Amino acid sequence: MDIAPGQTLLEAAHQHGLGVSSVCAGRGTCGKCRVLIHGQVDEPDAVERLHLSQHDLDRGVRLACRTQARPGQVIRSLRAGGGRARILKGGKGRPVVPAPNVRKVCIAVPPDDQDGSADWNRVAQALGDETVELALTPLRQLPSALKDSPGEITLALRGGRLVSVEAGNTSLRQYGFAFDIGTTTVVGYLLDLTNGREIAVASGLNPQGAYGSDLVSRLSFVQERAEGLSILQQSIVVLMNRLIDEMVEESGIDRSYVYEMTVAGNVVMHHLLLGIDPSGMARAPYAPVILDPLDLPAAELGLHLGRQAQVHVLPNIAGFVGADMVGTLLTTLTHQSTAIQLVIDLGTNGEIALGSRDRLLVCSTAAGPAFEGARIRHGMRAAGGAIDRVRIDKDVHCHVIDGGAPAGICGSGLVDAIAGMLDSGVVTPSGRLLRAAQLKPDIAPRLRARIRGSGQPGDDLRFVLSIPGGSHDHPEVAVTQQDIRELQMAKGAVSAGIQVLKKELGIEDEEIDQVILAGAFGTFVSAESARRIGLIPPLPLDRIRAIGNAAGFGAQLALLSTVERGMAGLVARQSEHVRLSGRTDFQSLFIEALQFPSSIP
Repeated sequence: MDIAPGQTLLEAAHQHGLGVSSVCAGRGTCGKCRVLIHGQVDEPDAVERLHLSQHDLDRGVRLACRTQARPGQVIRSLRAGGGRARILKGGKGRPVVPAPNVRKVCIAVPPDDQDGSADWNRVAQALGDETVELALTPLRQLPSALKDSPGEITLALRGGRLVSVEAGNTSLRQYGFAFDIGTTTVVGYLLDLTNGREIAVASGLNPQGAYGSDLVSRLSFVQERAEGLSILQQSIVVLMNRLIDEMVEESGIDRSYVYEMTVAGNVVMHHLLLGIDPSGMARAPYAPVILDPLDLPAAELGLHLGRQAQVHVLPNIAGFVGADMVGTLLTTLTHQSTAIQLVIDLGTNGEIALGSRDRLLVCSTAAGPAFEGARIRHGMRAAGGAIDRVRIDKDVHCHVIDGGAPAGICGSGLVDAIAGMLDSGVVTPSGRLLRAAQLKPDIAPRLRARIRGSGQPGDDLRFVLSIPGGSHDHPEVAVTQQDIRELQMAKGAVSAGIQVLKKELGIEDEEIDQVILAGAFGTFVSAESARRIGLIPPLPLDRIRAIGNAAGFGAQLALLSTVERGMAGLVARQSEHVRLSGRTDFQSLFIEALQFPSSIP
């Protein structure tokens, strides 16, 4: 491949669409872009020595963001785990009566009686009193439709505007796509708009992750690169088109009968999809360009749909509380609830809602990517080879996605592990990982033996979960002291956000009727472990429930029904945004929330 002078391996890989993981967008802070180089290898710099063991350095492992690309090099990405990422597609929604934005009318058209009547006049006669706003494209379809199916045609109408003219009775051929565009994953749904049936689902990792795992990194990429916005916009459109093509091929539908698409996503993803510069969100007061819902032709975004297709982008609420939270609240109907609900969508950007029909508060908090396995020594996404569940008693018991030897640990496994380490006494409520000599005498010998390291540079103090044999890519999977601190920061931010909303609403934990966990992490994490580390309030487990991809289901509701679409706007207007930045009480609550609970009552 062509290499520009001075390019790093990471830059060259991204330029040519090669999959090299880059959590920190090439800043050298995450240590995830590990590659094995065959050929000339540069001497490691200080950053590489910080992230890589001497064994790895000796065999030619380097960080792609720190290594200059050279002709003739052969590289292999050492991403943790080679399995397909586990992407949450389903959600626990509610029934809806289809009332889509496009309706189809089959009419019998009187035959041409040789009096020279215009084709549209005969159609209008059949329509009776209904007034239709004409458009050029469907008028061009009219002659061939009348020729192919004399006497019967179908009109597709969006509101009162003519969208399409089709030969014969096609009233039962009406489809739409709903998309949930997340920071890490993208999920698309193909629905039959006549009955609400899900026909196909497709998903993929957000390719923007190559330019940074979190929103801040992507905002920086837009600001630092003249073509940054275009690169990120095109990358998401390419993925959406691939998913659309997959669903069309799987279902066998004719995409000329696709009329609508709805999209939900956080505010930054919303702007990047639309090609709107989100730089205003990189600094206080974190102002987006637009919050209102938008309707635009699918072709304007470059999507592989016909000219009749229109995209409806759900409204945002404020700042970093986006259309994904609107979709989630549309699913839960929290704004109509008589009881107080706490809704949490956990990810790199934690979005939180608290309230009922009387008052509904929302906020966002920068939880960071720890819940998705980023910035964790052996962290990885929830994919094949990831430890996703951990139980600790007298020893450690790990469950690995797809089985086999573990390659790393994902967010749900990390929460389980630290919850178990707290209960076993290996970690103190302050988050300190104890050395073997500091453990209480009654600690099980097998747990004691899992504490390794001197705590000196290059030999981190750590608690070993698994020591696979035969592979040196991951000689062990362990939780380090730094990993614990990363989780403390993430859970502290979410917990402090919840405390601020409780304070604003004037309630205590016991007044919360339900805790609702949305999104992939919220679905796969153990509610018991999340409660144990203080991520969520210490309520009885029967008052905590996960609802899956609620943002995606909300996008489906808005696709199927104009009533639901209108309600999405109501949710956005009714929600009161509580800005956390600059609040002294948030800072003090955050510091308090870094502490793990001593126990759960």
